[in-house]
Formats: sequence, structure tokens, C-alpha cells
Amino acid sequence: MLGGGSIQLARVFGIRIGVDVSWFFVLFLIIWSLSGYFEDLFPGDDAKAFVLATVSALAFFLSIVLHELGHAWVAIRNGIPIAGIDLWMFGGVAKLERDTDSPGVEFRVAIAGPLVTLALAAACFGVGTALSGADDALRGSQLETGSFGEATALLGWLTTVNILVLLFNLIPGFPLDGGR
Repeated sequence: MLGGGSIQLARVFGIRIGVDVSWFFVLFLIIWSLSGYFEDLFPGDDAKAFVLATVSALAFFLSIVLHELGHAWVAIRNGIPIAGIDLWMFGGVAKLERDTDSPGVEFRVAIAGPLVTLALAAACFGVGTALSGADDALRGSQLETGSFGEATALLGWLTTVNILVLLFNLIPGFPLDGGR
């Protein structure tokens, strides 16, 4: 995966970001699925649905990269070099060049990704609620009201998917963050 079979997309703070070819399959599957979702929300405009689906899918993968950068940043701050980050069919992985020195460092590295994901979900929810003009959190959680329908629908989906990523990563099983 890392290096040999992946395609380098960028370097962020000196960290190689790459994608495995399996990532493209998932990207297109998400775009296809979300196109139908957004077509249901905004009927009669296939182009709008496709653009929203594409932006949503790319924003989702950016969320995964940010999650992994959270792990990488804490690892680097604790003297652990990072070989890179790869996105693949089942998510992302920050490859540490060596094991952590202590359970405390292991915990800090492991929890950093979920904390980033929580912050992303909260930010998407907050901005979506503000844009939707909702006067309470329950109405705001639907994120499909107000004059910013497309933006709030996209932010609502990103809120939901980031919460799901957060919960999934907290499952106490290796290699998930909760199993570290």
C-alpha cells in the first residue's frame, strides 16, 4: 500500500499523501450513491446532484486525510517519524516508522484522529445549522432548510458521515483507533 502501489497526491507538512487504486472504486461508488441522494433532495437537476455528490465525496476523503494527519501530527510531536498517509478502500492509514515509546504516547496518537473527526463533525453541524436558519438544534440537525439548501444538505451529509467515522473508529478492535 504505502509507497509501492499508491499514487502520490500531495505532500502536506512534509508528509506524503497517497491513494491506493482501490480508493478510486470507493470514490466512484460514493459519487454514484450520493447522486441519487441529492437528486431526491433537489429533483430535476441531475447536474447539480452530480456536482454535490462529487464535492461531498471529495470532502469526505479530505476528512479522512485530516483524521490521519491528526495521528501523524501527534506522532511527529512525540518524536515518531511518519512514512506517509494512504487512502485506500477501507479508509486511511498513517504509517508510523516505529512503534510508540509508551502507552501514554500510544493513547495520544490514537485519540488524535477521532478528536479531529469530532471537530469536523461539530464544525459541519455548526455551519450547517447557521446557514439553515434553524432556531434550535433539532431543526438544525436536519440541515435541509433555509435558503442555502445545497450547502446545508452537503454539510448535513458530512456531519453524519463524520459521526459514523468517529463511532466506527472508537470500536475497541485493532487496527481501529479504539483498539490501540
